[in-house]
Amino acid sequence: MSAVSAHRPAEPLPSARRAGRVPHMPRQRLVAPVGRVEIQNHVVDLIAEGGSVLLRGPAGIGKSTLLDSLAQQRPDALVLRVAAAEVESGLPYLTLVDLFGKVLADHGVVLRGHLRAALDAALLRTATPTTAQDELAVRLAVLELLRVLSSRHPVLFVIDDLPWVDEPSAGVLRFVARRLSGLPVQMIAAARISGYESVARADLCPPPCHEVTLPPLGADDVADLLRQRFGDVINRSAILRVHAACGGNPLFALELGRAIAERGEPIALDEPLPVPDKLRDLLIARWPRCPNAPGPRWSSWPRPHDQRVTCSTVRVRARSPTSGRRSTRASRPSAATARCGSPTHCSGKWSTPTPG
Repeated sequence: MSAVSAHRPAEPLPSARRAGRVPHMPRQRLVAPVGRVEIQNHVVDLIAEGGSVLLRGPAGIGKSTLLDSLAQQRPDALVLRVAAAEVESGLPYLTLVDLFGKVLADHGVVLRGHLRAALDAALLRTATPTTAQDELAVRLAVLELLRVLSSRHPVLFVIDDLPWVDEPSAGVLRFVARRLSGLPVQMIAAARISGYESVARADLCPPPCHEVTLPPLGADDVADLLRQRFGDVINRSAILRVHAACGGNPLFALELGRAIAERGEPIALDEPLPVPDKLRDLLIARWPRCPNAPGPRWSSWPRPHDQRVTCSTVRVRARSPTSGRRSTRASRPSAATARCGSPTHCSGKWSTPTPG
């Protein structure tokens, strides 16, 4: 789990010191990520109104990039940031360590003796809390610390991959979220969600919490993204094919664009797009198998206009079981091909999607 150091806030505004009022948020509109101007402004407005925001979307859609940009919109706030990770979700109180370690060192003197001792224990500076009374003391300590900090300047939590916050830390944040009414403490969080299911640990966000789904990028935004990163190396026809293949996913578009740029020569219209190993490995790990395809296949991609899954024909390049040579087989649903919007496990190539 990687934590970003707390941003030093600007001088607190007078409204931040008035009990029961959400402080005014300076409308500093910084440059937004490509294709995210409207949604960033929408989130900024929601935060300015006093709510918390939960960004949701599939892997690679740009949640972390938008979190980075949004965190910079609050020069008046103390920004406490953490990126949770699945592999570390079993480590108790790790999220609290990353969020409050430096803050407690700077402001811990404001806590009374037993509360400071309890929080020190949770941050692994003394014995870990074990009894129910110890755990309650940790919750009260964090609540008291936030009350003190928010009396000086607004506090903004920025948590990436919210569902992977460890359970002991989640218990503390859930406790304080229900008791921050009237205080200038808010949260912007992100969760990797590929469908319409509910987000685990959404109740860690101080209410009211607004869930915002990041949509896929349009063709023009993908073109801007690729040209921003690779210049004019990729021509218009290749950009349109990348957009059709990636379904508007910025990460996938960049990886496909990088493979094309490194190729160093134009791609013919009837030639499959190169798929880098990094992208194929990510798809294997993140996407479920396509139910209509035999063998190792992946699910379809979101369409930019309605965010629902769709399928486009993918050419399969596989090794012949008899000769061991690679053979290109007809693009129709069969044992050799699948109607699927992503590459097959053995291909390493994407064909140009055709209307379904």
